[in-house]
Amino acid sequence: MNNKVLINNMSNNVNIMDISNKLYNKLVSNNIDTYIINSSLDELDMLNKIKNNINSNTLIINNGISNNNIEIIYSVNKNDKLASILSSNLEDSNYIVDKYYQKRDSINTNLDYDRVIREFPNNESIIIKYNKINNIDKLVDVLFNTIKNYLGLNNNKYKVVNGDTLYSIARRYNISVDKLKQINNLNNNIIYIGQILNIPSSNNIEYIVKKNDTLYSISRKYNIDVKDIMNINNLKNTNLKINQKLIIPK
Repeated sequence: MNNKVLINNMSNNVNIMDISNKLYNKLVSNNIDTYIINSSLDELDMLNKIKNNINSNTLIINNGISNNNIEIIYSVNKNDKLASILSSNLEDSNYIVDKYYQKRDSINTNLDYDRVIREFPNNESIIIKYNKINNIDKLVDVLFNTIKNYLGLNNNKYKVVNGDTLYSIARRYNISVDKLKQINNLNNNIIYIGQILNIPSSNNIEYIVKKNDTLYSISRKYNIDVKDIMNINNLKNTNLKINQKLIIPK
C-alpha cells in the first residue's frame, strides 16, 4: 500500500464524520494518497482494515469525540512533535485545545492504552478528539496544512506582490530568511513584483506571545535555545510584546 495518510473515523457523530470526510477529500484532491475507514466497523474489523491499508510510513489520523474541548493523544513510542505542532496551529486559529498527551495502559505503562495506537507501533498514529466545532471547513484546513507540512509535502510557490520583503514572506510561512534565500538561490535580499519563489516545507511552530512570557520561558517550553529563537526571528534583544508572533524552530 502507498497510502501516505489513513483517516480512521472512530465515531458515528455527524460532525466527526464530516471532519473525516472533508479532510479525506481535501487530501485526495491534493494528490496525497489517503484511505478512510468509517465508524460502522467493530474494533477488530477496524484494526484489520487499518493493517491492510498502511505501510510503515503511513500517518494514521484517528478522529473521535471528546467530552470537553479538543484533545490530542500521541504514542508512548513517539515524540510529541506532530501533536505539539497541531495543537499550536489549532490554537492559533482560535480553537481550544485542552491538552496533548500520552495515554498509557494501566497494567503495562510501556504500552498505549488505545489499541488504534498500540497495534501499530511503527507508525505515527494520533487520536484527535473533538466536541462542538464551529466552522468545520476552517478546522479541516488547519488539519490539512499541518499534515501536509509534517509529511514534507508542502511544495508551495509564492508570487511576490507590492510591499513584500523576504522577511515578510519568511514570517508568513514560518521559515527563516536564510532558508528562503537558499532554496531560491538568492545572493541578496532583493526581490521584484511578479517573481515566483519556492517555499520550502516547514514544521516550525508560530507562537503568540502571552502575558508574562519571556524568551527563556518559551525556550524551556519547546526545549530549544534562546539564541535559536532570536536568530530565526531576527531579534536584536530579548524584549517581547504581548501578541507578538514568534517562529519556533522544530
